[in-house]
Amino acid sequence: MNLSAQRDVYIFSMTLWVMLISSFCVDAQSVMYTSTTEDDVSSQKISRRTEGAYDIVEIWEDDKYSAHYFTKTGATKEWIHRDKTNGHDFVATRNGNNITIIGLHKHKNINKTVAVDEHIWTNKIDYGLSYFVRSENDETIFWTLKLGDLEPLQFKAYREDKEDINISGQPIETIKIKITLKNIFLAKLWSARLWYRASDDLFLKYEGPMGKPGTPITTIEIAEDI
Repeated sequence: MNLSAQRDVYIFSMTLWVMLISSFCVDAQSVMYTSTTEDDVSSQKISRRTEGAYDIVEIWEDDKYSAHYFTKTGATKEWIHRDKTNGHDFVATRNGNNITIIGLHKHKNINKTVAVDEHIWTNKIDYGLSYFVRSENDETIFWTLKLGDLEPLQFKAYREDKEDINISGQPIETIKIKITLKNIFLAKLWSARLWYRASDDLFLKYEGPMGKPGTPITTIEIAEDI
């Protein structure tokens, strides 16, 4: 893999944890998830509520906060991200095929616009893909912004067979989704899978690398009885 391709995968994957954990659940409900990478275990509290035309997913972890405003089609309209340690305090907003980022990024002022195409943008992959899970489509394409440089990166998601997995000691029928980078070369080097409860599309589990190819597998799983 050339250095440019490796850098793109690294920048993306180092921020995947920020984008990933979410749930499709009733208004004002919070869900806890646990992330495990070898001996490292961490957790986040995720809350979802509806406000007017938007579904809002909020994430709190130590001094970090983010909020994602979704339309009813699963597309991100706005992403707010604050992280005192790393010097982030910005708002990213989509208008048409442009995403404008204004605020503070890595302790420096930022005011830039990046171009995407007509495909949806989501910096909360699991929540955005819950709409895909409910659709009749076998695959979909979507954008994210890499937190490292706030440049857009495109992904593909594929519907796989249903599968029973054990959560909190009980078997649950799930819909399994595979995600890859859309770039044909990079898609062969990096992929991950997500599981959604078949009965209501609740996000249950993620499994894949959280870094460049060859890094340890991370498992993210709902951490409470369901």
